[in-house]
Amino acid sequence: MVNLTLEDMGALYRETRTRIGEIVLAAAGEGAGPVPACPGWTIKDVVAHLTGVCEDILSGNIADAPSEPWTAAQVDRVRDVPLADLVARWGEAAAQVEPLTPMFPDRTANQWVADITSHEHDLRGALDVAGARDSAGVEVAVDFLALSFLAEAKARSLPALSIVTEQKTWSTKDAGPAARLSGSSFELMRALSGRRSIDQISALDWDGEAEAFSPAFEWGPFHPRDEALIE
Repeated sequence: MVNLTLEDMGALYRETRTRIGEIVLAAAGEGAGPVPACPGWTIKDVVAHLTGVCEDILSGNIADAPSEPWTAAQVDRVRDVPLADLVARWGEAAAQVEPLTPMFPDRTANQWVADITSHEHDLRGALDVAGARDSAGVEVAVDFLALSFLAEAKARSLPALSIVTEQKTWSTKDAGPAARLSGSSFELMRALSGRRSIDQISALDWDGEAEAFSPAFEWGPFHPRDEALIE
């Protein structure tokens, strides 16, 4: 796994933002199409959320992040803005935030990159435009998500667990992990961020009882899907 600094996070966000802008402007029309990975949201709604995150960072409106009312307000306030104008508006706000990543607290910059990376693939799925599954953003996202998930599992007093990709291994601090979850960085990123159903999660490469860890997949803003998402 490539070691990235906080300064790198801004550049990585910009690269991902550029890809998303190109995809949606080329294929999304006015962005009214649904996004299966984000039930209830359209393509434009996802872009509105990404825009709103940057605008809220600049305005200091982050006390309620990442709650549903916070994200819903981001979508509502640009309801009448055309998609092309919204992409431009996002670019203007993001260009001001990207240089600020060295000042982000704790792992906030990693979370910011994980969010845009997850939504890049939400949009790619909605538009049937494959790609970027081996991006540096995916590695940042799975790192952030794996650490957060293991903290949730430990807080719930679940058995010890290791999460393993070809690039890295994350483990709870208990001696002798009782179970292991292995997979590609992309697939684990999607499973740990609410883009897979419990059946899909159980079908992953587990060494141990997958069911014991099902409660931990309800963490932060994430919930396992009711129906399978095939990507």
